[in-house]
Order: sequence, then structure tokens, then C-alpha cells
Amino acid sequence: MSAIVGTAAAASASLVNPAGTVTLQGPGGTAGTPFSSGQTINIILGANSTLGFNNGASGPYEIIECQAPNGVLPTVPTNNCDQLTGGTISTVNADGSLAFKSYIVYALPNGPTFGETAGPGQPNCGQAPNYCVLYIGNALGAATAFPAAHVFSAPFQIQANADDGGGNPGDGTPESPLPILLPLLGVAAAGGAFMFTRRRRHAA
Repeated sequence: MSAIVGTAAAASASLVNPAGTVTLQGPGGTAGTPFSSGQTINIILGANSTLGFNNGASGPYEIIECQAPNGVLPTVPTNNCDQLTGGTISTVNADGSLAFKSYIVYALPNGPTFGETAGPGQPNCGQAPNYCVLYIGNALGAATAFPAAHVFSAPFQIQANADDGGGNPGDGTPESPLPILLPLLGVAAAGGAFMFTRRRRHAA
């Protein structure tokens, strides 16, 4: 079961985590097409023991975009996750749930906003088979292994464009389903206030 929660602005979509589905939320996007680089999405995470303070986990947490070649989740952050896409959520609900409504996704490597070029060690995600996922968990920093407290979104696609303007927005889904099966998590509306700070570096 998947759910759409709340109301979003035009060109916004909802990403239901963990291992859920990417669904359109609000007008301005085309179902069955990739997100557009620079598009704003909403992130809805249901109650979970991984990030829940009630279960001994502790924040703050980061949201970072990572590559998932052929839809396979990365096992280490090194060369897979782009920390320029990251930012910090200061708190989540005690049960681990959150509802964050202003995350921007980018095709990687990203030139217009981050000045990146393709090369060794540079995450590559956007169009199939180079799918993207979002990491939500404890800060990565220079870590060579993912911290215990983390979840991933389901894989999704992002169409590159010249200006990261989010034009031709989609819902992140491929035109044909991924050849993998992912368990779905029932989603509850998450309350509470969340503070998110994105690190961003613009090309000179």
C-alpha cells in the first residue's frame, strides 16, 4: 500500500519511503516519466524502528542522493553518494517518521548547479539503468561504510536538463516498471516540525 500525504505545489511530487513507490503529488507533472533535474519533491517516511528515537536511534539525519545502478542499492557511500546534494534534518518524530516537503533532486553528475563532470568516483544517476535513490540517515562525512541508522528510498529516474529548472516535471517512475520487487510500507501522516539545511555549491 502506498499513500499520498498533504498538498503540494505545482511540479512537486511525493517520494514515499522506505522502499515504497514514487508517486505524483500536485499538478504540473506527468505520471510515468522521470523527475526533471531541479524538481522539488516531497519525502514522506512512515514510522520505522531504524530512525525512531523510541528505539534508541538519534539524529540529526541527512538526505543525500546516491546512485543505484540497475536499481541495486549501494552498499558503501564511497563513490556512490553525492554529498553536494545533501542537507540536514534536525529532527524526526519519535517513531522515526517524517514529512519533508522541499527536497530538490538533480541528475548526476550535475554541471549547472554543482559544476560536476563525469569521472572516476563521481556518482552517476538519472536515466535507466543508472537509477537514483535517496539516503536518509546519520551523517556520512568521510565514512567508508553506511551508518547503522539509515534507510533508502525506492529507485527513481531523473531527466537531465541545461539549467536545473525542473521543467517537464514527472513522478520519477520509469516508463516501464523496474525488474525488481520491493516491499511496500504502509504510510502514516507524519506530524511535527522539521528543519532542513541544504549544502549547495554553484558553478563559478
